[in-house]
Amino acid sequence: MSALTRAAFGIVGSLITDQEALKISRRFLTDYILFDSEETRTIQTVEDAAHAGIAIDTKPKKIPLSPEAITHACETLYGVYGSNFINPDTATSPDFRTEDTEFSKNTSEKFKIESASWIRISTQHEWETPNQTASCAFRVENGANDDIDVILWSNGVAEEAKLESALQTLKTSVPWWYFVPKESRIMDLDK
Repeated sequence: MSALTRAAFGIVGSLITDQEALKISRRFLTDYILFDSEETRTIQTVEDAAHAGIAIDTKPKKIPLSPEAITHACETLYGVYGSNFINPDTATSPDFRTEDTEFSKNTSEKFKIESASWIRISTQHEWETPNQTASCAFRVENGANDDIDVILWSNGVAEEAKLESALQTLKTSVPWWYFVPKESRIMDLDK
């Protein structure tokens, strides 16, 4: 990365950190993000925004945690955070699939963590694959600012999806727009 690019990212980082004090619109980076090149790339879809770490400035919506919605969210989350789960010793990593395949199956269940209700979706792979079991669990009750708490975790190859025996975990919270298809255009979210 060039010194000029590092300086640009430093300036943008400062602007993001101080945007309220500077009275800068929350949307100032919604449309464009600078990559390690002289080109800009338009942020058009939910997936683009999630990968860029951009908050979409739109009215919060209550999204029911249907199987379809949590599948969309888990797919987007593993697209963003999946590389954090790679095991350097075995070169295995979790692989979330939106549908069953010949060598994988999706499962879901409702369970409790400290009296809070959660819903889980997972992809468990067969022994013949190099893929760990990939899971996401979403807290049924919304968290702060109506974001939804989520836990991502991995289990070993062909192991059942059990949080208690997770190899790695990641806890975060996500806005409602993670629960729509990742191809959804940002412009269409308010419709």
